[in-house]
Amino acid sequence: MTPSADGGRCPADVFIVGAGVQVPDHLTSAAIDVLDQCQEIYSILPRSTSRLMPSRWASKTRDLQEIYQRGGRRLDVYREEINLIWQAARSNPPVAYLTVGNPVVFDSVTAGLIERAKCGDMSVRVIAGVSSVDAIMADLGIDYAPGIQILEASSLVAHNIQPRNDIDCLVMQPNVFGTAFVTMGRKPRAAALWPLRDHLLKCYPSDHTVTYITCSVRSGNPAHLESFPLSCLGGTEMSPQTLGASLFIPAAIPLKADEYFSDRFRDQSEFERNYR
Repeated sequence: MTPSADGGRCPADVFIVGAGVQVPDHLTSAAIDVLDQCQEIYSILPRSTSRLMPSRWASKTRDLQEIYQRGGRRLDVYREEINLIWQAARSNPPVAYLTVGNPVVFDSVTAGLIERAKCGDMSVRVIAGVSSVDAIMADLGIDYAPGIQILEASSLVAHNIQPRNDIDCLVMQPNVFGTAFVTMGRKPRAAALWPLRDHLLKCYPSDHTVTYITCSVRSGNPAHLESFPLSCLGGTEMSPQTLGASLFIPAAIPLKADEYFSDRFRDQSEFERNYR
């Protein structure tokens, strides 16, 4: 077995590693240590980004982008990736799955590897990275408090999820909304986004300002922001929008406090009684 990053024995057969948003700047020391010890690195990073990684990893890095380029159903692509990584780990552990952001933020390959580990004789360990959600909120300059809703665009409509309009909402992956197929190399028509627009208009006024945000993958470059009324989501057939990676929807109405709880919250006698 290969020594682990903490000097002990290898704690996993498969490492699921988050590269962060700005690569290689967001790579953590834990991620670097793990990638150094792995026999192979299965990477979903764009090739332009992969070229910025340490040269010592080049010979053992396997590009998963080729699987996406063949097209097809995303679920089939994910299964092929999972099978490839699992077979490699069985024959030559440890291996790494290197993905963008934080690997447990909307990553179906991560979810599949973790699920497979529950039923098999090999182990998986997740190495966290800077998530797209972290980068988005930093780029917007907005604190998470008092809370934020994080929802996946297609799931929002498919499961008829009604977001609260008194708390900020972040809708992820609107750029692949409404399809189970790989969208690489394709641009959506305006009509592709209209079901998402119509669903959100049940919860927000039509003139409510929302913002597309796509975080920069290069340090020092600004995020791309585009604000517009919710009713314009998707654009028109003559002028479709260029979709962002995420959609930020600020609260439309103020939060209303529970007066009884708020009074107890500020009452020192309640504090003395409950915290000893």
